[in-house]
Amino acid sequence: MIRGSNADGNDGILIEYYGMDDIDPDSLRQYRTEFRLENSTHLWNRVDDKTFLPRPFKLEKGGKRNDDTPQHEALREAFTNSIIHCDLMADDGIPIRVIRAVGRVSLSYCL
Repeated sequence: MIRGSNADGNDGILIEYYGMDDIDPDSLRQYRTEFRLENSTHLWNRVDDKTFLPRPFKLEKGGKRNDDTPQHEALREAFTNSIIHCDLMADDGIPIRVIRAVGRVSLSYCL
């Protein structure tokens, strides 16, 4: 049980010399079907298997995959706070500017 006792998990470790040929196609198809049923409108349902796989995730109890990262949570909170604290009575609607750059996202008010 030494391998399973890693408190940080093993999902972040890159395994060299493995590729798509090493993935069991039946297991992947079964997982993607379950994902599609639970997340019918998710954008990842439109991508091929190779694009779908390298997403950050953690396994919850019961083996369920959780794709929600701390970065996603922080971005949702920042965007929600921007909407809550903006002037909804402004003539221009909701004046929030979202700027996406490499390694960061900025939210600001368009005044």
